[in-house]
Amino acid sequence: MWQSSSNAGPDSSPVGAVLSLGSNLGTREWYVLDAVNQLGNLPEISITGLSSLYETEPVGAGFTSSFVNAVCLIQTRFSPACLLAACQRIEASRGRRRGAGSGDRRLDIDIILYQEREIQTGELVIPHPRFRERRFVLVPLAEISPGLVLPPDGRRVERALADTISGGWVKKISSRNIASRTD
Repeated sequence: MWQSSSNAGPDSSPVGAVLSLGSNLGTREWYVLDAVNQLGNLPEISITGLSSLYETEPVGAGFTSSFVNAVCLIQTRFSPACLLAACQRIEASRGRRRGAGSGDRRLDIDIILYQEREIQTGELVIPHPRFRERRFVLVPLAEISPGLVLPPDGRRVERALADTISGGWVKKISSRNIASRTD
């Protein structure tokens, strides 16, 4: 999945990234799939894989209902900061307000991995700091890329999932697994 380029930019080769998408308000499935379509319509992003949809137990406080989650594999020419900005614009288009803390939301998009890079800024931490504890990320990721090697420790996704003892229940609700398309 990973390309060798260390920086993405307008003149560089695309790099691989993993995004987690979720919704626990309204037409949850539609919000997740619409976000995938919006991402795929950006010229800097190519969707290379999409997991099935999963209904999942909320992790954390402040939630009133279960989530629908999916994981999306992409190739992107966006830098990590630009990818974050694009994801946040899509979230905002669905009413997401940053800084409101944990709680219900129509759409949440997290950058889980960006190539093998480790990034820590005030706005962005990659790999996502808690994704190894979250079955709602690991189960769909294991479905579409079980052998993916996870930075920084080199464990494969299926091993990380086997090692996860908490993180809520996860139930497949739709087999919408696709590769290399967004329709």
